[in-house]
Amino acid sequence: MERIAGASAPVDTFEKAIVIQGPELTDEQRARLLNVAARCPVQRVLEGAPVITTRVRPLS
Repeated sequence: MERIAGASAPVDTFEKAIVIQGPELTDEQRARLLNVAARCPVQRVLEGAPVITTRVRPLS
């Protein structure tokens, strides 16, 4: 967890590193790949404000 200026509580921070190989890719293609990576399901959940509820379920 990290303290961010102005935040009232510590904030979980994540770093994502992307390697794009292919010198034949145009700048537009690279930008498109970054855009697609930003829409990955895991990132979308982390960027949202997920609410996690826990309950105990009896054995059946």
